[in-house]
Amino acid sequence: MRQRKSSDYHPEYQDQYPGTVIWQNISKFIVGLGIVLMLAFLAAAGRMMNPVKTCTVSWVDEENRLIEGLFSSCPATLHTRSFGGLNYTQFGNSIYRVHRVVQRIPGELLRPRVSELLLFQKYIDGPVDFETLAALPGNDSFLSDGTNQFVHGRRLSLTPPLDFEKIKPVPPKTSMHYTSFHTDGTWVLHRDQPIPGADAATFHELLVLRKDGLAISSGGLEELAADNHAAYYGGQKIKGADPATINVIAYWSSEDAPPSVTVQEPDGSIVFDRRHAWRVTLAGIERIDVSETQLKALRADLQQARSAAAIGW
Repeated sequence: MRQRKSSDYHPEYQDQYPGTVIWQNISKFIVGLGIVLMLAFLAAAGRMMNPVKTCTVSWVDEENRLIEGLFSSCPATLHTRSFGGLNYTQFGNSIYRVHRVVQRIPGELLRPRVSELLLFQKYIDGPVDFETLAALPGNDSFLSDGTNQFVHGRRLSLTPPLDFEKIKPVPPKTSMHYTSFHTDGTWVLHRDQPIPGADAATFHELLVLRKDGLAISSGGLEELAADNHAAYYGGQKIKGADPATINVIAYWSSEDAPPSVTVQEPDGSIVFDRRHAWRVTLAGIERIDVSETQLKALRADLQQARSAAAIGW
């Protein structure tokens, strides 16, 4: 008969092998504890991967001033439409731009926090058909629902209305900057305002050349333009300017300009015609006294700038 080994355990012999039963119970306990700890770890890891989310709502007007909002909690759903990469929604008769700012920051016990700011900026006052509202291709500043027209959120009431199929930047169209002058062949607009009396057929922006031939902006807050009847700084006429001989030249500094002609540095512009001159500053445009000698020097510098621009860098 084969002699029993301690490893040949059977329940009916448990009284003969009490140590085996203890170790089996200990093994079961260890395995169960391991499973519990693993599940707890996975739960904690899942909790750490699942961030704490907070959301706040703010409301501002067209000038980014805080206003009283329609609600203060983030909505569960929000119907929006996108024009030019910006999202819009409608509450009542008004259209609002929707800005979402999401920030992910460390939280307590390594659990991240996601903070979301939902900003509603009032953009258009109704009436307006939100579902048919569309932007001008390539320029979401111009919106129309087929009946109502808006530029930068401002309602236009023009007779005849703007021809959205013909709206384009005024010439010369360059890649140096975005122009704020547009025309449909009948109206000329500066930003969201029509320019009274502007001649759409001859209206053009004045290209600003620095003395070294580099095309730059005007150096002020507005662009310069002219038509057959007047010269313009933004949407305002330059009083006394001769549109037939109006020109502009820019200088890196006053040292580059003709003697006794000072500019706002850097890249300040001097506007001049056959008899007068104006200095462009961040505050606007101002008339300056110049002699015929200084005017002659300004014309020579402009010719030099045009020659340098034609040659290229």
